[in-house]
This record gives sequence, C-alpha cells and structure tokens, in this order.
Amino acid sequence: MGLSWGLNSGYGHDLNFQPDEFVSLRGVLQLDLLAGRIKAPGAYFEGTFNYYLWAVPHAVLKLAANKHADLSDSVNTQGHAALLYICRWMSVLVDVCTIVIVFLAIKEATRRFYPSLLGALCYAVLPMQVIYAHFMRTHILSNLLCALVIWLSFKLRKSQSWHLLLPIGVISGLGAATRYPVGIIVVIPCLYLLFTPSESSW
Repeated sequence: MGLSWGLNSGYGHDLNFQPDEFVSLRGVLQLDLLAGRIKAPGAYFEGTFNYYLWAVPHAVLKLAANKHADLSDSVNTQGHAALLYICRWMSVLVDVCTIVIVFLAIKEATRRFYPSLLGALCYAVLPMQVIYAHFMRTHILSNLLCALVIWLSFKLRKSQSWHLLLPIGVISGLGAATRYPVGIIVVIPCLYLLFTPSESSW
C-alpha cells in the first residue's frame, strides 16, 4: 500500500513524501542506456549501482513511449510517475527477497526453524524498513546485499572454496557500490576465514 503516494506532486526535497527520492530520480535521469550515456553522477553518501538498475525501466519506458524528449528535469512531473512507480515496486520486491535471505541466514547459523522465522518477522515489521521499502531509495538493495554476504559467510563453515568466496567478494563490492558505508560488510567473511580454519583454509 502507498506505492502511488505523491507520484504526480512533483519532485524536490519539499514536494515528495520521501525527500531523498528526488536525489535518486535525479541520478537516474542523467543516465541514458539507449544513447550510451552511462556515466553516473556523484551520489553524496551513496554509491551509484542502484542508478544502473533503475535506468533499465527508464530505458524500457522510453522505448515504449517511442519518444526522445529531454526528461532530465527531475522537478517536472511529466513522464516520471511511471518510472517512480516501477522503481518503488523494485524496492518492494528487493525487500521481500531480503526477508527470505534473513530467514535463510539465521537458519544456516542456528539450524532451527523458529528462530529463523522470528528473525525474518522482526525484519519484516521494522518500521523504518517498512517505510523505506515504499520508496525509490538505495537502503533496501544494500540491506539485501548485506544479508546475502552474511548468509554466504555462514556457509564458509562447510566450504571455503573460491566458488563461494568469489560471490561473497562480488556481492560485498556491489554493496559498497550501492551505499559506501556498507563496504564494511566484507569484514564478516574475512573474520570467518581467520577464525574458522579448515583443511582448505589456504
């Protein structure tokens, strides 16, 4: 519910329900995958990985509309409501995936069902998460990437093969590319490698 809030109210720090959605929208509109313009603008405290994900529906909408109008004015509402609505849906789907990964991570750590279910439910009803999952923001994807790193790190108890370490490293990098502070998540698999030696720990 609420994904259509403020879709046609205009975009700016004082116009939208989530003020920072303006920053996300402004960044996406400076990319044009169809024209090969892929240099993302600076993003303050955030990375730019999300911009490229959001640029995909932006490109599809431009193809569907078959128009080449300049949509770079992010304060103008025309042409942005559909993009914002789709990107909000992307946030919802990513957050639902995060709930599943939180469940799997706790299950991997505890080998028990009910603590895993309780942990996933706690994440699912956190007020700030419920709010952020309604909007076009980077926090939701960074949460998913962190949860994936934690889940895969627990799997290092069974195997420390490069087939597992490589995705952990890539996902950690994508986390940092989504939100810079999330880069510290790479400490978790590193600590696991240091303190859970195995026969293949080289």
